[in-house]
Amino acid sequence: SGVAGPAVQSLMTQRVDETEQGRLQGAMSIFLGLTGLVAPICFTQVFSWSTTGAGRTLGQPGLSMVCGAALLLAALLAAYFFARPTAPHGHD
Repeated sequence: SGVAGPAVQSLMTQRVDETEQGRLQGAMSIFLGLTGLVAPICFTQVFSWSTTGAGRTLGQPGLSMVCGAALLLAALLAAYFFARPTAPHGHD
């Protein structure tokens, strides 16, 4: 989010009315906080499950990176389909 955050924030604020900007910024902060809480827990569990534990290991230490790449690909596809430029008002 450090690199993409300002660009995503700019895209989102362009699609929301001026009276809703505060609500949008609050929602974005909530989601950023939740991902900062949940993601490290989930990815450390996936990494642990894929590398350690007698009889429970997959022997794939890169599995957490593959999961992260899959989530990034899903986000890229969502951005491609949902973040298209809108037509200026008065033009079709």
